[in-house]
Amino acid sequence: MIRLGKPFMFGLLFAALTVVGIMLGSSLFGLLEPDSLSYLSFRPARTAFYPLFLNFSGLFTDQIWVAICLQSSIYILSVFSLIWSIQHYFNSLIVTFLTGLGISANVYLQAFHTVILSESLTFSLMHFIIVCLISLIFGKRKKIERTTIFLGLLCGALFALKPAMITILPSLLIVIAVICWQKGISTIKKMALFIIAFVAMTTVEIGVYHLYHKERVSLYPLILRGKIAILTASPNFVFPNDLDINNKQILQAVDDLYEPYQRWSEDEHNIIVTSNLKANFEVYGQYQAFPLLVKRGVITKPSSEQMTEIGLMTIKANIGLYLLHSLGYLAELWSVGGLVFSNKILGAVMPVFQDASLNGALPTFASKNGPFDPQSDHFANQIGVISFPVFIIFGLVSFALALWSLKHVANRLINQVKLIDNFTFFIASLQIIGWSNLTLIAFVNIPTPRYLMPHFSGFALSSTLMLYLIICVIQKRNPGKA
Repeated sequence: MIRLGKPFMFGLLFAALTVVGIMLGSSLFGLLEPDSLSYLSFRPARTAFYPLFLNFSGLFTDQIWVAICLQSSIYILSVFSLIWSIQHYFNSLIVTFLTGLGISANVYLQAFHTVILSESLTFSLMHFIIVCLISLIFGKRKKIERTTIFLGLLCGALFALKPAMITILPSLLIVIAVICWQKGISTIKKMALFIIAFVAMTTVEIGVYHLYHKERVSLYPLILRGKIAILTASPNFVFPNDLDINNKQILQAVDDLYEPYQRWSEDEHNIIVTSNLKANFEVYGQYQAFPLLVKRGVITKPSSEQMTEIGLMTIKANIGLYLLHSLGYLAELWSVGGLVFSNKILGAVMPVFQDASLNGALPTFASKNGPFDPQSDHFANQIGVISFPVFIIFGLVSFALALWSLKHVANRLINQVKLIDNFTFFIASLQIIGWSNLTLIAFVNIPTPRYLMPHFSGFALSSTLMLYLIICVIQKRNPGKA
């Protein structure tokens, strides 16, 4: 009779619970979201890997559910691999159980696997990257070279799938360098292997992309549209001095359009509501504000070059405001279910504007009685009341853990002490990967749970590992070496 062992059994258990989580989370989103069509039609602004995956799924049938089944299966396999590695290397029921429970019970994490979006594969790749990190730090020395190559391929695939994850490249290069230095092996060789594998994967993406499109289309002007719009809504907004008349007219029109939102945000004292809706109105600025102004005849359609110029000059003239705005977004990333909590627990009421077009940015109008309408009784709102305080506490713990672990590792490196505790170094590695990416997101994009969730498993694992270390200190025992 074959004995499967604890790692296999725990992996199987939490893979099964993840299936249940996916089924529960499937009601949060529709099969197709607004961004889905850009992948299905492979628009130039998208990278090639997810459309390629969708095309591969279509080889079997034209039904979209095949892609859903494939990406869900890959994700379930990644959960199994991650839980197996955690139990195998750490051999702690506390760490394995709490991490596995946190992942499988996070309905927001599971909800993206039944949607045509690149998030599902992104989450899966992040799980496999964590598995490689565990192997590099706690595994046998002879496996380092091939694990480094595989890690480079995963990192390249992740970047090719979602370019916003580019921060993982410098983060992993730092981690690999420290691992090699600590274990006394060739740093340059291992980093070169990692970079070659990364470049090889991104080269494949470039080749596939140019089979469909001649030139890439940047999302940069679109991002700047949102930043322009939301910055004008601040009472401290300053118009750039060196804008020409036409560009100043465009900026003034946006400022006038956002004036009702600005007046409301100044009078609203619930910071949870104002910070959450700020992201909604930035998205409104990206997609709806400028076409609306053109339609009303207030401005002529601005070119991408114009938007870039106006955007950069606006940010430059309001750099302090932009920095505060971005740091607020970094905190807002953890505000999962904030609007629901404010409405159901604090009694906050969503605004209604006389300019009906502005109401399109409000979830109470855009998602009437749906999962994102905080005033509805949808299933998502029932868990949203609980998720908000849980994620806020989770974010504070993760931030404190990042400061502690990075300070510990930095002190060892500055003093050239090679003996860095593997547990602490692993925690620091997960934290630098997560927080570096969230910081980039906060400064160039909007705060939404879909950008936090790729790092949820890493944050959950590092938190449970810290709890395990604290228990070991209290019990005065050595956590041991993996």
